Amino acid sequence: MKGAIAAIAFLTRLPVPQRWADVGAFPSAVAFYPLAGLLIGLLLAGVGWAGALIDPWLGALFATLLWAALTGALHLDGLADLADGLGAAHGDRDRLLTVMADPHVGSFGVVALVLQLLAKLVLLQLLLPHGWLLLVLVPAAARIG
Repeated sequence: MKGAIAAIAFLTRLPVPQRWADVGAFPSAVAFYPLAGLLIGLLLAGVGWAGALIDPWLGALFATLLWAALTGALHLDGLADLADGLGAAHGDRDRLLTVMADPHVGSFGVVALVLQLLAKLVLLQLLLPHGWLLLVLVPAAARIG
């Protein structure tokens, strides 16, 4: 149980009581990452479905916003760092690592974030007519790796 709670605490911004989020449980949490992904997917599907009752684009927007909020934009931060590093490095490994370590977001990172969020919004809107089951499974599948 502690591993599942630790996985939710690590992979989401959902409030978890500190007494349940045992730091020692983090090594065992890896096995529960897909479960945390299913929880994320269920929440995304629910808010997406509710918004889609008004308009499919609204459902996609709600799901996109919730996805970023639930995960604390953890992967978005990594994407921005990587885009900035690759854009500035010009094949220089040391420059790549220096730029990626910089906490500021550059133009390559901003463009990557905007394009990624737009792509997610459009793809969620296209998914809507086919149901939200795939959306429930996507975050779980992404956390299996």
